Amino acid sequence: MAGERPLRVRVKSVVVAASVSLTWLTLQSQALPDRPGSSRPVPPRAPRIAPVPDAMLTAAQRERIARFVAPGARPGNGIRTLLNVPELVDHTMTFHTYITRDASLPPRDRELLILRSAWLHGSDVIWREHAASARKAGLNAEDLRRVAEGPDASGWDPFEANLLRMSDQL
Repeated sequence: MAGERPLRVRVKSVVVAASVSLTWLTLQSQALPDRPGSSRPVPPRAPRIAPVPDAMLTAAQRERIARFVAPGARPGNGIRTLLNVPELVDHTMTFHTYITRDASLPPRDRELLILRSAWLHGSDVIWREHAASARKAGLNAEDLRRVAEGPDASGWDPFEANLLRMSDQL
């Protein structure tokens, strides 16, 4: 009996060591993912869920457009797609509006973060939508180019470089 206990402990130790070794070997054999922003996804040929066209908008959907789209602006495909399930618009666009317009972050900093995230995720749509907002917030064409280059591009002040670096890390 006294000899069994150390044997069990040794067997368990061997099993644990083998499991750790196999896990390590499995992880080592897997390809490392590309660094964010180093490759671009292939865009789909057609939307998986079609945006709601103007002619098909209900009164409830029009009310949501009026609530969440700036006066005189045309609703984009994002909100038009969400309108397929109007309750999604209420929750998603409330958050979107806060992030893009109502947060206490200064507009320039906010647009830097949005554009860097769009670049890293390969979202041409968000980039296009926010390039104009970024210009209104004080970014110029050179700044937009440097957003794509990242935090180590020359010309950023230390705070802006850190904002971009934080976006990269997230």
